[in-house]
Amino acid sequence: MNATDVMLAEPGTAQSESMADENVPDAPPVPSFNYARVVEALAGTPYLLTIAAQLAAMLRARIGSGALAPNQPVPGESALMRQYGVARETARTAVRALIAEGLVYVVQGRGAYVAARD
Repeated sequence: MNATDVMLAEPGTAQSESMADENVPDAPPVPSFNYARVVEALAGTPYLLTIAAQLAAMLRARIGSGALAPNQPVPGESALMRQYGVARETARTAVRALIAEGLVYVVQGRGAYVAARD
């Protein structure tokens, strides 16, 4: 069997035959990752960064511009997932990078906050 031997199901049949589809609750659609948004936000930044590194750079830019003020909360993982269409681990990795740089600090049980500028 080679790549041309793959048989695709008709659009209507694959969905209706699945038992799993009947048990899935209605959920809001998750936006797909919009690379154009990243390119716009990171003008002049190399695009060969991981998505987590790109998200961290966008959050870093928001902190630098004052859009995220010192001692104010950083958007949570769920908010970052919805806003940028990324996975939870991607959002978590981006925030961890900012923590490692000292731009963000964590209050246990409350979330991440923008560190005061020196």
